Amino acid sequence: MRLLIIAITILWTTEVFAPNVYYTEAMWNMEEEQLAQENKELDTILSIREYVYNYAPGLSQMENEDIAEAILTASQKYDLDIALIMAIIETESSWRPDVTGEQGELGLMQIKKQWCPYFKLTNTMALNVEVNIDYGCYKIRHELNRAKGDLNKALMEYNGVITNFKAGKTYVAKVRAAMARINGFMNGE
Repeated sequence: MRLLIIAITILWTTEVFAPNVYYTEAMWNMEEEQLAQENKELDTILSIREYVYNYAPGLSQMENEDIAEAILTASQKYDLDIALIMAIIETESSWRPDVTGEQGELGLMQIKKQWCPYFKLTNTMALNVEVNIDYGCYKIRHELNRAKGDLNKALMEYNGVITNFKAGKTYVAKVRAAMARINGFMNGE
């Protein structure tokens, strides 16, 4: 009997049963990492919503939630700084989802009408919050790649003022000031 207990103890402490223990621990670690990521995303969404609530008080709660989720999704999809997306929206449309610009630009990120055929968008589609933010972020990512990461040049291209240096410089300064304010807000400063 004593030998049986010793044999079971040896088997229990060796790798015969150990993989189950390690598997459970690995699963636990993955679950903790996933929960931490979900908590971080939730905190980010809440921060975006709070900022939008403070700077665009005319939006409904549903619009605020849609905008926050679309910003987070697009930032992950296109590897863009959330503050950059928010700064472009603030500069372009002052957080008004249904605004049309002087030259027919549409929505939060002021999608240029000449981009719509390229993206196969109708005007109605371009005014949809998720679609507008997604395509605006696609465009700024495209311009950042073309400019080899030069944010100033990418912003001027996005705004269409690359040939007008003075207007481009003004636009870049507005976006960068908004980014600084947004980063400060998101970091609790």
